[in-house]
Amino acid sequence: MKRNIFIVGLLCSVMVYGGGLAMARQTTQTADNRECMQNFTYEGSYWSGRTFKTHGVVQNVSKSVAVERAARYIASAGGWQITTVDKEIGIISASQTVGHGKGKTNPLNVSIETIKNGVNVSISFSCTSGEAVRGHVLQNTFCSIIEAIRK
Repeated sequence: MKRNIFIVGLLCSVMVYGGGLAMARQTTQTADNRECMQNFTYEGSYWSGRTFKTHGVVQNVSKSVAVERAARYIASAGGWQITTVDKEIGIISASQTVGHGKGKTNPLNVSIETIKNGVNVSISFSCTSGEAVRGHVLQNTFCSIIEAIRK
């Protein structure tokens, strides 16, 4: 009995303290030289939930055209439900239903800001605790959104 209590206590400590330590911002090492891959970061842990982010610059496109192209891509990519699109402020909010979440969703946010000769695109995706996310799939999705703006 004492052994079981010790194991439960140890697991709780790992979850509380280990999860807290993993909150630091992480980057991923990749040989892919695309800006969106090099800027890819994440925060959090499996136990607390994670937020994944990237950003990239697209030259020679206006904010309204960039928002339109990104929204069109997200809508056609499959698995995403767009909740709002605001061309004026450059925001797209979408979500993805959690497979085991009983109606829960994970948010995807795209922010597009005008810069000299183009736009800066920032993308974030958050998942709840206990969810595993394939990082390389998410990285490619992020990069595909930015690439859709270029076209």
